[in-house]
Amino acid sequence: MHSSTLRGTDFALTLEGVPVPHAEFFEGFSRTRRLGVVCPSPLDGLGAAALVMAHVTAFYDDYRAEGGEFFAYPDFFTLQRASETANYSMLDIWPNHKNVSVGPGPGDCVDAVTDRAVDVLLVPAGGTRELELQPQQEAALRRLVRECYLYGPGGSVDDPDLTVSCPRDPVAGWMESVRSSLEGGNGGGEPAGEDGPGAITQSYRRLSLAEALAHIS
Repeated sequence: MHSSTLRGTDFALTLEGVPVPHAEFFEGFSRTRRLGVVCPSPLDGLGAAALVMAHVTAFYDDYRAEGGEFFAYPDFFTLQRASETANYSMLDIWPNHKNVSVGPGPGDCVDAVTDRAVDVLLVPAGGTRELELQPQQEAALRRLVRECYLYGPGGSVDDPDLTVSCPRDPVAGWMESVRSSLEGGNGGGEPAGEDGPGAITQSYRRLSLAEALAHIS
Protein backbone atom coordinates (compact mmCIF):
# COMPACT_ATOMS: atom_id res chain seq x y z
CA MET A 1 0.00 0.00 0.00
CA HIS A 2 3.08 2.21 0.09
CA SER A 3 2.44 3.14 -3.56
CA SER A 4 -0.78 4.91 -2.54
CA THR A 5 1.49 7.94 -2.13
CA LEU A 6 1.42 8.24 -5.95
CA ARG A 7 -1.27 10.31 -7.60
CA GLY A 8 -2.63 10.43 -11.13
CA THR A 9 -0.71 13.66 -11.68
CA ASP A 10 2.52 11.67 -11.23
CA PHE A 11 1.83 9.89 -14.54
CA ALA A 12 2.05 11.08 -18.12
CA LEU A 13 0.06 8.96 -20.58
CA THR A 14 0.00 9.34 -24.34
CA LEU A 15 -2.60 7.43 -26.34
CA GLU A 16 -2.20 7.36 -30.12
CA GLY A 17 0.13 10.34 -29.85
CA VAL A 18 -2.25 12.46 -27.78
CA PRO A 19 -1.59 13.23 -24.08
CA VAL A 20 -4.38 11.88 -21.88
CA PRO A 21 -4.77 12.73 -18.17
CA HIS A 22 -4.60 9.73 -15.86
CA ALA A 23 -8.12 10.42 -14.58
CA GLU A 24 -9.51 10.48 -18.12
CA PHE A 25 -7.72 7.29 -19.19
CA PHE A 26 -9.07 5.47 -16.13
CA GLU A 27 -12.54 7.01 -16.13
CA GLY A 28 -14.96 4.41 -14.81
CA PHE A 29 -12.16 2.21 -13.42
CA SER A 30 -13.29 0.35 -10.33
CA ARG A 31 -11.49 -1.27 -7.41
CA THR A 32 -12.95 -4.60 -8.51
CA ARG A 33 -10.89 -4.72 -11.72
CA ARG A 34 -8.36 -7.56 -11.79
CA LEU A 35 -5.07 -7.30 -13.68
CA GLY A 36 -2.73 -10.12 -14.70
CA VAL A 37 0.78 -9.90 -16.15
CA VAL A 38 1.99 -12.97 -18.06
CA CYS A 39 5.73 -13.43 -17.41
CA PRO A 40 7.62 -16.12 -19.33
CA SER A 41 10.61 -15.27 -17.12
CA PRO A 42 10.07 -13.99 -13.58
CA LEU A 43 11.45 -10.49 -14.16
CA ASP A 44 9.74 -9.88 -17.50
CA GLY A 45 6.85 -8.10 -15.81
CA LEU A 46 9.11 -5.18 -14.93
CA GLY A 47 8.69 -4.13 -18.55
CA ALA A 48 5.06 -3.41 -17.64
CA ALA A 49 5.83 -1.62 -14.36
CA ALA A 50 4.68 1.83 -15.46
CA LEU A 51 1.32 0.53 -16.68
CA VAL A 52 0.88 -1.64 -13.59
CA MET A 53 1.54 1.34 -11.32
CA ALA A 54 -0.89 3.50 -13.29
CA HIS A 55 -3.57 0.84 -12.67
CA VAL A 56 -2.61 0.54 -8.99
CA THR A 57 -3.00 4.30 -8.62
CA ALA A 58 -6.43 4.14 -10.28
CA PHE A 59 -7.36 1.45 -7.75
CA TYR A 60 -6.41 3.67 -4.83
CA ASP A 61 -8.11 6.65 -6.46
CA ASP A 62 -11.37 4.70 -6.29
CA TYR A 63 -10.94 4.35 -2.52
CA ARG A 64 -9.81 7.95 -2.11
CA ALA A 65 -12.95 9.16 -3.86
CA GLU A 66 -14.98 7.78 -0.93
CA GLY A 67 -12.93 9.61 1.68
CA GLY A 68 -11.95 8.13 5.01
CA GLU A 69 -9.35 5.53 5.92
CA PHE A 70 -8.80 2.29 4.04
CA PHE A 71 -6.46 -0.69 4.01
CA ALA A 72 -6.59 -2.51 0.70
CA TYR A 73 -4.50 -4.03 -2.06
CA PRO A 74 -5.60 -4.55 -5.67
CA ASP A 75 -6.39 -8.03 -6.93
CA PHE A 76 -3.51 -7.91 -9.39
CA PHE A 77 -1.32 -10.90 -10.29
CA THR A 78 1.86 -11.93 -12.03
CA LEU A 79 1.64 -15.28 -13.82
CA GLN A 80 5.22 -16.53 -13.93
CA ARG A 81 6.56 -19.51 -15.87
CA ALA A 82 8.98 -20.52 -13.13
CA SER A 83 8.99 -22.57 -9.96
CA GLU A 84 10.85 -19.76 -8.17
CA THR A 85 8.80 -16.61 -8.58
CA ALA A 86 9.93 -13.01 -8.29
CA ASN A 87 8.18 -11.04 -5.58
CA TYR A 88 6.38 -8.00 -7.01
CA SER A 89 5.08 -6.80 -3.65
CA MET A 90 6.86 -3.46 -4.04
CA LEU A 91 4.57 -2.85 -7.03
CA ASP A 92 1.69 -3.57 -4.62
CA ILE A 93 1.05 -7.04 -6.04
CA TRP A 94 0.67 -8.45 -2.53
CA PRO A 95 0.42 -10.81 -0.65
CA ASN A 96 3.05 -12.90 -2.39
CA HIS A 97 0.59 -15.67 -3.34
CA LYS A 98 -0.54 -13.25 -6.07
CA ASN A 99 2.81 -13.96 -7.75
CA VAL A 100 1.72 -17.24 -9.28
CA SER A 101 3.89 -20.09 -10.54
CA VAL A 102 2.19 -21.32 -13.71
CA GLY A 103 2.62 -24.74 -15.31
CA PRO A 104 4.47 -25.23 -18.60
CA GLY A 105 1.53 -25.65 -20.97
CA PRO A 106 -0.21 -22.75 -22.76
CA GLY A 107 -3.50 -23.98 -21.34
CA ASP A 108 -2.06 -23.69 -17.83
CA CYS A 109 -1.60 -19.97 -18.30
CA VAL A 110 -5.11 -19.54 -19.68
CA ASP A 111 -6.48 -21.38 -16.65
CA ALA A 112 -4.44 -19.15 -14.33
CA VAL A 113 -5.99 -16.09 -16.01
CA THR A 114 -9.56 -17.31 -15.80
CA ASP A 115 -9.28 -18.89 -12.34
CA ARG A 116 -8.35 -15.42 -11.04
CA ALA A 117 -11.02 -13.68 -13.10
CA VAL A 118 -8.42 -11.41 -14.70
CA ASP A 119 -10.07 -8.73 -16.83
CA VAL A 120 -7.01 -6.62 -17.74
CA LEU A 121 -4.44 -8.89 -19.39
CA LEU A 122 -0.83 -7.88 -20.10
CA VAL A 123 1.13 -10.22 -22.37
CA PRO A 124 4.80 -10.11 -23.44
CA ALA A 125 6.11 -9.28 -26.88
CA GLY A 126 7.98 -12.06 -28.64
CA GLY A 127 7.14 -15.02 -30.77
CA THR A 128 3.51 -15.91 -31.36
CA ARG A 129 1.77 -19.24 -31.74
CA GLU A 130 -1.70 -20.53 -32.36
CA LEU A 131 -3.31 -21.46 -29.09
CA GLU A 132 -5.82 -24.30 -29.04
CA LEU A 133 -8.44 -23.71 -26.39
CA GLN A 134 -11.00 -25.96 -24.80
CA PRO A 135 -14.56 -24.62 -25.27
CA GLN A 136 -14.89 -23.80 -21.58
CA GLN A 137 -11.57 -21.90 -21.62
CA GLU A 138 -12.62 -19.80 -24.59
CA ALA A 139 -16.01 -19.05 -23.02
CA ALA A 140 -14.38 -18.00 -19.73
CA LEU A 141 -11.87 -15.73 -21.49
CA ARG A 142 -14.56 -14.04 -23.54
CA ARG A 143 -16.69 -13.59 -20.44
CA LEU A 144 -13.94 -12.12 -18.29
CA VAL A 145 -11.20 -10.32 -20.23
CA ARG A 146 -12.04 -6.71 -21.14
CA GLU A 147 -8.68 -5.19 -22.07
CA CYS A 148 -5.37 -6.56 -23.38
CA TYR A 149 -2.00 -4.88 -23.72
CA LEU A 150 1.30 -5.97 -25.23
CA TYR A 151 4.37 -5.05 -23.19
CA GLY A 152 8.08 -5.56 -23.82
CA PRO A 153 10.20 -7.18 -21.09
CA GLY A 154 12.76 -4.47 -21.86
CA GLY A 155 10.14 -1.75 -21.50
CA SER A 156 9.17 -1.04 -25.10
CA VAL A 157 7.25 -2.58 -27.99
CA ASP A 158 7.19 -2.04 -31.74
CA ASP A 159 4.38 0.18 -33.05
CA PRO A 160 3.13 1.29 -29.63
CA ASP A 161 -0.12 3.20 -29.25
CA LEU A 162 0.28 3.88 -25.53
CA THR A 163 3.19 5.27 -23.53
CA VAL A 164 3.23 5.68 -19.76
CA SER A 165 5.73 7.72 -17.77
CA CYS A 166 6.02 7.54 -14.00
CA PRO A 167 8.46 8.98 -11.45
CA ARG A 168 11.85 7.29 -11.48
CA ASP A 169 12.01 7.98 -7.75
CA PRO A 170 10.54 5.91 -6.11
CA VAL A 171 9.43 3.46 -8.85
CA ALA A 172 12.95 2.48 -9.98
CA GLY A 173 13.76 1.49 -6.41
CA TRP A 174 10.64 -0.65 -6.23
CA MET A 175 11.63 -2.34 -9.48
CA GLU A 176 15.07 -3.05 -8.07
CA SER A 177 13.45 -4.71 -5.05
CA VAL A 178 11.64 -7.06 -7.43
CA ARG A 179 14.96 -7.94 -9.11
CA SER A 180 16.67 -8.56 -5.80
CA SER A 181 13.89 -10.90 -4.68
CA LEU A 182 15.47 -13.56 -6.92
CA GLU A 183 18.87 -14.96 -6.08
CA GLY A 184 21.26 -13.30 -8.51
CA GLY A 185 18.33 -11.40 -10.01
CA ASN A 186 19.43 -8.64 -12.33
CA GLY A 187 18.57 -7.37 -15.77
CA GLY A 188 15.21 -7.85 -17.42
CA GLY A 189 12.60 -5.19 -17.50
CA GLU A 190 15.07 -2.32 -17.46
CA PRO A 191 13.35 1.03 -17.91
CA ALA A 192 12.84 1.84 -21.57
CA GLY A 193 14.23 5.33 -21.23
CA GLU A 194 13.72 8.65 -19.58
CA ASP A 195 11.39 11.55 -20.19
CA GLY A 196 13.71 14.03 -18.61
CA PRO A 197 16.05 12.98 -15.81
CA GLY A 198 13.38 11.81 -13.37
CA ALA A 199 10.93 9.58 -15.23
CA ILE A 200 10.63 5.99 -16.41
CA THR A 201 8.86 5.77 -19.76
CA GLN A 202 7.56 2.51 -21.17
CA SER A 203 5.48 1.75 -24.25
CA TYR A 204 2.63 -0.66 -24.92
CA ARG A 205 0.20 -1.68 -27.64
CA ARG A 206 -3.47 -2.47 -27.16
CA LEU A 207 -4.52 -5.88 -28.48
CA SER A 208 -7.68 -7.80 -29.14
CA LEU A 209 -8.19 -10.91 -27.02
CA ALA A 210 -7.33 -13.11 -30.01
CA GLU A 211 -4.08 -11.21 -30.57
CA ALA A 212 -3.20 -11.42 -26.89
CA LEU A 213 -3.72 -15.17 -26.76
CA ALA A 214 -1.15 -15.62 -29.54
CA HIS A 215 1.44 -14.19 -27.14
CA ILE A 216 0.74 -16.79 -24.46
CA SER A 217 3.21 -19.62 -25.04
